[in-house]
Amino acid sequence: MPLDFDIERPNEDETVLVLPYVRNFKEGRTNHGFRDTRGRPELIDEIAETGASPALKELLRTLAQPTSKYFSIGCDLRTWPPAEPGDAYQAAGYVQLLSSDLAREAIHRRRQMLFGRALEAHLDSHVGDDDWVVRFAVAMVGAVELGGPEQVWSPVIEFSALGETAAEAEASAERLLRALRDLVAPPTALQSGRGEAS
Repeated sequence: MPLDFDIERPNEDETVLVLPYVRNFKEGRTNHGFRDTRGRPELIDEIAETGASPALKELLRTLAQPTSKYFSIGCDLRTWPPAEPGDAYQAAGYVQLLSSDLAREAIHRRRQMLFGRALEAHLDSHVGDDDWVVRFAVAMVGAVELGGPEQVWSPVIEFSALGETAAEAEASAERLLRALRDLVAPPTALQSGRGEAS
């Protein structure tokens, strides 16, 4: 079971996440609130949810570039011990994205769902010997305060990387996050943008 990938159908009755959202530490939550990092990659080091993950920070810095097709509106990453004897350790979390083109791309649920299919194919070609569990969905988001429409569609990527030890699970999650970064911002696209005149 190297890659267990599932695309969940959108639920029209779900609660709409309105941006920006505030800190929430109630009932054991550890949400530090929304940071608008569009065009401001220097803010990534202030995002507590990135923890000690270089790959998550690198992904968020890439998404914060002015030329990025997507930007991040939320993330988390934690390591969990086995729930039962014989189970694997898990480095698990999520990344929630929003199209940078709020007015034309983010309003199309189908286009965001197609991104899920591209993600599945991409991760399947990169999983190697790792064990990854990924759940992809799109969620409704209110983006008026960010200069967008009242309702847009946001890809949500929940993931779990498994390992026999915590260190193995964390290393596997780093590889998964680097693969995600390469899909949303291929290295060749980043390199070609560096030399262009502004």
